[in-house]
Amino acid sequence: MSAGATALQRSLARETVGVDPLDFTPTPLPVARAICELEAWPARVWEPSCGDGAISGEFFRRGYDVVETDIAPRGCGTRLDFLTCRELLAPAIVMNPPYNRANEFVEHALDLGAEKVLALLELGWLQAVEPPRRVALLEHRGLARVRVSARRIPFKRGGWNAGNGGGSMRKHAFFIWERGFTGDWAGSRFDWEDFI
Repeated sequence: MSAGATALQRSLARETVGVDPLDFTPTPLPVARAICELEAWPARVWEPSCGDGAISGEFFRRGYDVVETDIAPRGCGTRLDFLTCRELLAPAIVMNPPYNRANEFVEHALDLGAEKVLALLELGWLQAVEPPRRVALLEHRGLARVRVSARRIPFKRGGWNAGNGGGSMRKHAFFIWERGFTGDWAGSRFDWEDFI
């Protein structure tokens, strides 16, 4: 970094040190448990960005048949680039996708024909999606529910310190699409959940 770098450039440089190039953000266990418990699921589910297995592990413990894949498995799952997969491996897809590719992950899950898709996303994703894509994903693809975390989820890149008392500066929500849901965006259920 040059001596003449702006404060913003120095700040951005600090923020990117140690950031996973695949945008891996581990799912805290209370959030993984909530994913299992807040919705009814078919017997077989697929976690296409399984990372360290936090979500899939909770489904395994509850007796589900779980398909675990990731472009770069971190201790669990089979190596598979979800975005190039052309076969639906389970009727339901649950994911904490890389945020820098969230739109693509959601669209691909829906294109594969999953009966149900749950994506843990920042609440601001509603505004981050460019308008034509937003209309398609929110109004025409079966978005049935948005379950917002009443508290900030304490994400920490590369780990999570349950005792830190803080959390991410952003709000998160579970976005749930269901194949055949015919309501519009205004008809989707918007819940406020205290699950951590």
